[in-house]
Amino acid sequence: MLGEDFIREVDKELYPFIKKILGTFWGYTDINKDIEDVLQESWESFFLKYSHRVNNDDEVRALMFTIAKNTAFYHFRQLNRMMVHHDDSQGFASTVHFDGVYEMFLSEDINVVLTCLDEKQAFIMKAVMSYEDIHKQDEIVNMIKSDYKKKFGKKLNVALYRKIKERAQKRIRALVQGDKI
Repeated sequence: MLGEDFIREVDKELYPFIKKILGTFWGYTDINKDIEDVLQESWESFFLKYSHRVNNDDEVRALMFTIAKNTAFYHFRQLNRMMVHHDDSQGFASTVHFDGVYEMFLSEDINVVLTCLDEKQAFIMKAVMSYEDIHKQDEIVNMIKSDYKKKFGKKLNVALYRKIKERAQKRIRALVQGDKI
């Protein structure tokens, strides 16, 4: 399943995605080393946490995009911290607001898919994309349960989180396989 050819293919898909995250604000031209670092760290994280749980290539791709996105944002934050301490970049650093960075990079395709889900499924899938490669499901539920209760008026537990996530994944598969998006 995870031969060298497949890994190279996924790397080619991830490369422009990571480059967009790392290079958008600062526009520096020599980011290839940073992209390679993000790819390496993403694969390491995947193999440490998920390699024994994944059944097919599509799941690997989906996980790798999530892991690479979070790893790239981590590198981006590190880069920003270095730039803040550099005198010439002080003007740039003060104009970047990280609250909206994730939303800025959330692709149009993902937004289209999320709009096809019901409100609860979209809420849970955003949490999955944001946290699941870093935190366990029970930790995620603890982080989002108050927001869930405010938004939907119901308590969220791990079983409900998993149920909503599973339904959302089925809906997404049906949409993608049926070319309805």
